[in-house]
Amino acid sequence: MRATTNLCLLFGMIVLAGCGSSTRPTTATAVNTEPSSDDLKSRLEIFAQTGMVGSGAAGMKVAIQELAAEKSGPLLKHYDELMQSSRNPAKVKEIAKKMIDSL
Repeated sequence: MRATTNLCLLFGMIVLAGCGSSTRPTTATAVNTEPSSDDLKSRLEIFAQTGMVGSGAAGMKVAIQELAAEKSGPLLKHYDELMQSSRNPAKVKEIAKKMIDSL
């Protein structure tokens, strides 16, 4: 009986020692949140080539709004046109090219 108690106590101590916290270093990764006209341009080039507006348009309006005012005004106007013409590939290509020129 005493051996069983000691064995259980020893097993419990081993389990607790194995469950201790480890000191793993955590590193933070810097994320660039600055709007990139290069990113917008690459998305628009795809639209201009394919004539299709897909998931690539997600977040574009916010990115355009964060650009300098002299660029964002015309781009926002074209963006609204682009979204309204999303079912017309020829129109999408035309508007995407205008937007690329505005960048």
